[in-house]
Amino acid sequence: MAEPAEQLSDPDWFPYRYDFNQQRILFLKVPLAARQARTFLADTTLAENAPSAWLPISAMAATAGDPPATHFIFHSAFCRSTLMVKALDRAGGARGLSEPALMNDLAQEVRARGGSGTVTPLLSSLAAAFPGDGPMVIKPSNHANQAAPHLLRAAPGAKAVLLYAPLNDFLFSVVKKGLAGRVWARRLYAELSVYVPLELGLDGAGLFQLSDYHIAGLAWLLHQQHFASLMAQSGKERFLIVDSADFNAHRGETLAAVARHFDLPLDADAARALGDSDVFRSHAKESGDYAARVDAEKAHAKSPLLEEEIAGAADWTMRIAAQLPPTIPLPPHSV
Repeated sequence: MAEPAEQLSDPDWFPYRYDFNQQRILFLKVPLAARQARTFLADTTLAENAPSAWLPISAMAATAGDPPATHFIFHSAFCRSTLMVKALDRAGGARGLSEPALMNDLAQEVRARGGSGTVTPLLSSLAAAFPGDGPMVIKPSNHANQAAPHLLRAAPGAKAVLLYAPLNDFLFSVVKKGLAGRVWARRLYAELSVYVPLELGLDGAGLFQLSDYHIAGLAWLLHQQHFASLMAQSGKERFLIVDSADFNAHRGETLAAVARHFDLPLDADAARALGDSDVFRSHAKESGDYAARVDAEKAHAKSPLLEEEIAGAADWTMRIAAQLPPTIPLPPHSV
């Protein structure tokens, strides 16, 4: 077994999971190139045949100083967040981290205990495993969004992008995932409703009578509500709101705006070239040509009946949104 000093100083040792009950981190010895080949750092195949060791949080807390320079991309799923963090990593000047499992574990601690005192050691352990110039840009899973206020509080210099898909795009993405997508949307709503207050006057029986797409619409709305509360708590100046349809239509301009927000060395010409690069021509999560896969998924899911149901669910969701204090959807940054 490696000595703790090696786990903290050798970047091949990667902090993979956080056991908040035992206050320890599971480190895997996985070279940086192998990690970068994965779409998500939560990928379970990283743990296959990799040397591993648990290290107590106290060992890291003793060596951790101020939180490392970090920014975040918080998102609502199905919104090109993986492409955004991949592009920023490719550009240089920042280290893009896509969905570390540690962030999910941190969110579980927040749900169980109402907070966490270990955010700085967790961020420091990630920074040590991803050496390089510039800040980390961490894109947690949207299932880790409950931890967002705690991350921003622990890293007062951090800024964040709030990235979301337009409602109809979000609902159609659920459609394209089939039964698994509909089950996922219901689970997402159940998860969000615990920490995002929204009084609808519906009991369990009332919710049961809603369609899967009505529930998915409510999950989208709760994400919007949570993002609005983040801005109210932490200060609007720390956030850049991005609509994924705008991002797709104006990739270079959006990347340049994100770079300015994070103070990254990416000028307009370089951002435009990056937006036209192969990063956006291949599917972020699966192999193959991105445009071809999108067209195939749309054709497979196309149905007049489904389109009617989605339109109805979107209209119902927006009628609820019209009665809420913040403007929904949140107004995106103009590019």
